[in-house]
Amino acid sequence: MSPKHLITWLILHTLCFILFITGCGYKPFPTFREDIENIYIPTFKNSTYHPGISGEVTDALRREIILDGTFRLTDRQEADAILSGEVVDFERLPLLYDEEENVIGGRVKIKIEVHLLSLPTEEMLWQEDIQESEWVNYFLAGTLAKREEELIRFVAEKVARRIVERITEPW
Repeated sequence: MSPKHLITWLILHTLCFILFITGCGYKPFPTFREDIENIYIPTFKNSTYHPGISGEVTDALRREIILDGTFRLTDRQEADAILSGEVVDFERLPLLYDEEENVIGGRVKIKIEVHLLSLPTEEMLWQEDIQESEWVNYFLAGTLAKREEELIRFVAEKVARRIVERITEPW
């Protein structure tokens, strides 16, 4: 192989490697807290009338932490921090009605309070009320009809992504 071909080959493979690394969740920027590697997420509390919603939010948050890869999800004994919270509001707002005034569509919203607590120091690292403004249109009839469980899962995933972005990015 000539030196010219070797240099071209090295440049091409270096670019492919960089694209591979950045496409696989590698983050070249520092995280929210570099001293935190392991996070424990207990089941969120539920202060709403809707049963099971806190479990859905907790499960979505755990999945997002695993998918993001910045932190490792562990049990309380191995954790550097606890990410806990409470679902404080769940709203289903009817917006669409049929001719007989039956609700056929509307929006769903979840509001949570979330806290990130350092375990070694018991210091509150981050605390925020998150009212997901990503309202989801739902339809009870027609081709766009969705079950309520699907809507709750969709909004819970949006809330979870927002939390993970907030604790993994320093800005």
